[in-house]
Amino acid sequence: MPNNPNFPHLQLAFQGTYEPKFPAAPHPNAEVDANRTNWNDIARFEVALPPASVAAEFTDLIRPMIDRILANIHESRTLAELRDTLLPKLLSGEINVS
Repeated sequence: MPNNPNFPHLQLAFQGTYEPKFPAAPHPNAEVDANRTNWNDIARFEVALPPASVAAEFTDLIRPMIDRILANIHESRTLAELRDTLLPKLLSGEINVS
């Protein structure tokens, strides 16, 4: 996806996503399985984009939410790394919290 400052919400949706997570619609008579769609299927869909002025206004409205989402993602990763580092040491008795 191009880096377009008018559409950060679309960039956020696809950030770090290499394989789409959208389930393919099964045929009504087919058994449901774990089939997934692929980028070629998604690329065939036409997407209507708003005028730049509308996109910019929407971006101004949602920018704080996107910033918070990204901050939460980074904080979650940092906390997971900290947990993965400290938990084994706590369980082994190497460190103590008292």
